[in-house]
Amino acid sequence: MSVVDEAIAAKQRSDRLPQKRRDDKYDEVWAVFDRDDHPMYKEAQQKAHNKNIRCADSDPSFELWLLLHFQDQTAPIDRKAARKELKQHLPEYDKHVNFESLAAGLDKACLRAEHLCRRAKVNKTDGNPSTKVNLLVDSARAGAIS
Repeated sequence: MSVVDEAIAAKQRSDRLPQKRRDDKYDEVWAVFDRDDHPMYKEAQQKAHNKNIRCADSDPSFELWLLLHFQDQTAPIDRKAARKELKQHLPEYDKHVNFESLAAGLDKACLRAEHLCRRAKVNKTDGNPSTKVNLLVDSARAGAIS
């Protein structure tokens, strides 16, 4: 919830900028967070939605997004198992990752994440495994093009 609250505050600060500084205003504000064991996960998603904050959330953890750069992950997984699986591809991983080690798999990760979201909608399932970090990547790419 604290990530969403900070995103809301950043959006409000941006919205209050004077008209002459409109180029400094944010086009979008994103909250990047994961489910982990956070009891307010669903409430954070809803609060973000209500305040027009885009979410790049991952269930069970951000490591799922990183793992999708290397392999499919369609079965539910807990955060410890996701981290262990990720370490098979990035043995040095410890909450920090060099982008170059992920760059080659970025398009695959986006496709895999999109597949997980579509599957969840079709099956009317909620959550694990899922990530919307691909939406943030798509938005950043679109912004870079324009």
